[in-house]
Amino acid sequence: MTRLHQLTSDDTRMVITADHGHSDSPKNRRFRIDPTDELRQMLESELAEESRLLFFRVKDGLKDKFSQLFRDRFGEYMLLFTTDEVLELELLGPGKVSETTAARMSDFLAVTKGAYSIEFCKKGEERMLLLNSTHGGLTPDEMLVPVIIA
Repeated sequence: MTRLHQLTSDDTRMVITADHGHSDSPKNRRFRIDPTDELRQMLESELAEESRLLFFRVKDGLKDKFSQLFRDRFGEYMLLFTTDEVLELELLGPGKVSETTAARMSDFLAVTKGAYSIEFCKKGEERMLLLNSTHGGLTPDEMLVPVIIA
């Protein structure tokens, strides 16, 4: 940032945002997973997720069943990776991931193939997310931070 500032004149103004971008999330591309859903019942813990990039911690002995059911239901819309695949493909960046990230990764990572999203509703929730966009994907538009120089 300092180097960029040094390359500009004194009357130059810069605006740098802190977010990583959003993508449209049309209602017809949202999937809802209720607390009683079979997939939800296989999870060890509640998700700390984005609706377009989800980490799953699956109960012991159910990983193969979870993987098959998830791919059967959402394979057209989402990619599902094991933790080993995420690390091997360096989907979270080159090199070793931090201990915090490794702990959060759990057993699987699901990534949207487009504007699709999966919402895990809590018990008693009746409606889906009302926002027109979501973040959490790995597309370049979502990872780049806009900079405005005038």
